Amino acid sequence: MSVVPQSRTEKFTNIVSRVDGDDGTRIVQLLKSWDKNGDGTFTAEEVAEAARQLTSERKHNKTLRWALIGMGVGWIITLVIVFVLVLAGVEVMKDIKVDGQAVVIDRGTKHPARMAEALERFALPDFYGQPLRDFEKLETLVIPTGEESEGLFRVSYVLKEGDEYKLHLEGDMVITLTKAGYTLTDADGKEIVAVEYEKEKKRQLQETRVIGRDDLGSARFTRCGPYPCAEVIGERPFYRPLARPFPSFT
Repeated sequence: MSVVPQSRTEKFTNIVSRVDGDDGTRIVQLLKSWDKNGDGTFTAEEVAEAARQLTSERKHNKTLRWALIGMGVGWIITLVIVFVLVLAGVEVMKDIKVDGQAVVIDRGTKHPARMAEALERFALPDFYGQPLRDFEKLETLVIPTGEESEGLFRVSYVLKEGDEYKLHLEGDMVITLTKAGYTLTDADGKEIVAVEYEKEKKRQLQETRVIGRDDLGSARFTRCGPYPCAEVIGERPFYRPLARPFPSFT
């Protein structure tokens, strides 16, 4: 024996429950939310509006579903591309290697290519007074050996004895660096080159001269020496010694 519905809402629910899926339940929920006075009566226009809203929701949900599917497919494709790139990088690393002499060897072509690393360049006077730790990466030296000649020397080790620095080179040659200059001697202690820095070319600044004032009223100065002039603010020197005085040979 079936229960007799007690309201028009229940009657309508029984009717729409015959609709496939959850569409009927959703329509009833929409109509109940619009029933402000609680009398359970709905007009044909309200039912039609509920059906239209249900259709709109279904379209929106379908669009979101396809968007999520597209995002998932894109994510999978991205992972595949990254995986392929990693494999390609591993294969390239197998084919190309750099040996201890900075030579790149390609197994496919068998043509070695020497790589030159970026090196900083300094003049010998820059090293005077510096701790030995600053000589850690010093490997070679290029110094003048005459008026029109120069040589490249490989450094074996460096010793500091008092105020002198002794750079021992391959071939038992030694460069003795002092504040006044440097000397190059051979394995027998014979002097090959003796260089004394010219006093007039040492790093001395000329007198400060005012060249104007900035927007804040502070005086602007220039300081010049044997190197390119550089502008400074107030009394704080700001210059870079780019030029190097060429040594005189004795």
